[in-house]
Amino acid sequence: MNIKAENQSPVSPDRKQARAMVSTCRPDGDRYCYLTEALELILLGERTNRTDIQTLLNTIHDNETLDWMLVLGIQQLILFGLGNPTNITSDLYRLIQNLAVNGSTGVFWKDLKPYIIRFANRPTAIKLLGFLFYDAPKNAKTYINDIYLQDVKDKNCKRALGLWFDSITDPIRNLWALRLFDASGKPPANLLAANTNWLGNWNSCHKVKYSNESSSFRFQGRYCRAKVRAQPSLLALAGGSLEGFPGNPEELAAIDLGLCVPDFCGNEDIASVVNNTVRLLTIHQLTNIRHVDDVLCESSAKLNAAYYVTLVLITILTVIVILATLYDCFFRTILNKPYATISTLSLQNIRTLCNLTPSDERPHGIFYKALNAYHYQFSNRLQLHGISYSSEVDRTNVLKSRKDWYNSIIYKFHRIAIELSAYTAILKPMSNTGAMKCLNGIRVLSMLWIIWGHTYNYIGDQSYFLLTQNALDLLDLQKTRVDAQIIINALYGVDTFFLISAMLVTLSLMRMLKKNGMPKWYFWPLMYLERYLRLIPPYIMIFLLYIYVVPYIGRGPLWTTENFPMKNADCHDYWWAYFLLVNNFVPGGKGTRCLGYYWYVSNDFQLFLIAPFLIVPLYYFPVIGSFMLIGILAASSCILGFNIANTYRVGHILPTLQAIWEDTYIKPYCRAGPYVIGIVLGYIFFKTDKKKIHLHPLLHLFYWSLTIAFMATSIFGNWRNHEEGAVPMPPNVYVLYFVLSRIAWPLAIAWIIFSCYKGLAPLIDSILSWRGFTFFAYTSYTTYLIHPMIMVYYMFAQQNLFHATDITLLYLFFGHLVFALLLGFVAHLVFERTFGVLIGLILPKRQR
Repeated sequence: MNIKAENQSPVSPDRKQARAMVSTCRPDGDRYCYLTEALELILLGERTNRTDIQTLLNTIHDNETLDWMLVLGIQQLILFGLGNPTNITSDLYRLIQNLAVNGSTGVFWKDLKPYIIRFANRPTAIKLLGFLFYDAPKNAKTYINDIYLQDVKDKNCKRALGLWFDSITDPIRNLWALRLFDASGKPPANLLAANTNWLGNWNSCHKVKYSNESSSFRFQGRYCRAKVRAQPSLLALAGGSLEGFPGNPEELAAIDLGLCVPDFCGNEDIASVVNNTVRLLTIHQLTNIRHVDDVLCESSAKLNAAYYVTLVLITILTVIVILATLYDCFFRTILNKPYATISTLSLQNIRTLCNLTPSDERPHGIFYKALNAYHYQFSNRLQLHGISYSSEVDRTNVLKSRKDWYNSIIYKFHRIAIELSAYTAILKPMSNTGAMKCLNGIRVLSMLWIIWGHTYNYIGDQSYFLLTQNALDLLDLQKTRVDAQIIINALYGVDTFFLISAMLVTLSLMRMLKKNGMPKWYFWPLMYLERYLRLIPPYIMIFLLYIYVVPYIGRGPLWTTENFPMKNADCHDYWWAYFLLVNNFVPGGKGTRCLGYYWYVSNDFQLFLIAPFLIVPLYYFPVIGSFMLIGILAASSCILGFNIANTYRVGHILPTLQAIWEDTYIKPYCRAGPYVIGIVLGYIFFKTDKKKIHLHPLLHLFYWSLTIAFMATSIFGNWRNHEEGAVPMPPNVYVLYFVLSRIAWPLAIAWIIFSCYKGLAPLIDSILSWRGFTFFAYTSYTTYLIHPMIMVYYMFAQQNLFHATDITLLYLFFGHLVFALLLGFVAHLVFERTFGVLIGLILPKRQR
């Protein structure tokens, strides 16, 4: 048949024509009908040597489906027929070659042609035929430019890619081309454990260089990542498992492909090349790739004004602290030396003469004593070296000098310098003799628990990008190990901080009310302002550091300045919500997608706002106040239970937390339970102040048994919902567990604090009151604020994915812990203390 049908309109064969096409085949001959065998291979997925395709064709109800399947199959049969074609591929190869060369054949070319030219990418299909079946070497460059590079806009990029495609066929002579390919990502092992991020080698990519001295054309490697999106069924076995993993299953099933390309190429150019490649190489019934997008090529970061402003501000604060520390150390060195020989009697004489108070013995008190000693030396009544007592000292003049000195600018500068000193910051917590020293241990241990939980969570709970080679193994951990519940339920550590915060606020307010009575109206706004100004400086500084500085100090295949931290656009759009501490109320959870852990600070401040409205009635009208607290606790529990019941899904806890994050987890009215219990605990301490508590040993044992039961049930009570093969809790039982555990845990912690403070548990009190906890308890706030930044920075600065095991994650936890405690202290020193001292000078002291 001559190809006179070239000018025919591309009309798709209908079902009758398709059946006729099949009926012309003669299975009893030496040669099969080529098109029939092609259809059979495409539709059945195998060559059966039978022509019973009629039944299959009857199941196809529209020509579009047949069109798509035919074209897809024909293209793949051609592509995979290269090299040493055999069987049907060889026959089809010769068929198309005869069509192209002779223009006639014994098959239905008029029926075959419409399937090719009606295809959405018919230029690609036609040129593919021309490239394969004419003079391939001669037409290779034309084919590559017209097919793969047809949408590349940058001329240098198109030239460089064309050169690479041409050179890769001879890698021995063009080693640079092989290195460019070698640095790109390739399918790895462990695909069924959701190892879908094929990063390649970022370092090797940057070492690739090409130069042509004759044409002055040169380029080097540039690293890009392209996300190839598919249905979750792309990875048939792993795809099903991804349904139990936190995040968007479609996003997680997508392949994140690392590409090493010439540095002339940008995001759009690479996206077009990858899209064209994927469309040509799609294998029917093996993959279900839809399209490629989210191509992101690394680029030189452009520093903005916010970056420089933040750096300058941090530098100024750091220099202030360094100068204050040097001043403090120099001052102590000079003035401590003369007192090395002073006897206890001489010091007592100085205290008596100068009317020194215990506050004079604090770090700045050294200067007071030195001032008095200097005054005695000046009047020849007391020598600075080898002090001797004299009853004739003019004590009035000494006191007058001290009063004038306290009011002088130099003295105020001295006090500020001492307070800002790192030396003082270290000594002050260690010299703390507060009665509730057990709180230090509880704070530190709770913070360690939170960091431990976040170590697992941050590496395994990335909603749109998996950082591990074996992400599903982390999910299996909670199915097979009961001890994994300790890590999963580290969220109770936050409830502990809510309890302590409420208890201290209650105790402070009630003692103030007892001492001074009901304060004036302006006391309350000043109290709120003081609390806000205490929380906000380190909060904002770490916010600025995270958003405007950290994105520019990291590099690697996982690092993208435009998307660090995750969803950083929300921080830029809703910065005002963060600064006003209402980010947990931004619709859609957009106020917590960037810096998600900041929800705690907002909750703490919001609960603090309503605390006086509960504490004052409880102080003046205990019965009314008690009913108010019961009502708040009941309302919070009901809302919590309703939300959980509304979103509960049988299965894993992580998807459940994902579902309740916005409406439940970050809302203060669902977090009020521990806070209310903290208020009650503070009230009990206030009422039993300086009273000894005696309990019958059996009652004492009962309370401790109940405490252990509450804590164990809260942590391990949800094990059935995780255990593989176990029958999960019914929804109503799970809701009851979820609500009651948020009350049981703070009750258990409250009993521990009460027992330690009242001397009922001396052994536990001695452990929790260990002096080593004191310093880190002071820095717990800044440690909480900065530790997720350390984790995210470390993880995204890696050049390879993690292989998560118990030992690697435990080792990672200790690394995070050391840096969190160290940088938490630096942040406390530079951000919290510095602004605290400055605010103390500006803000008038409220009545206490």
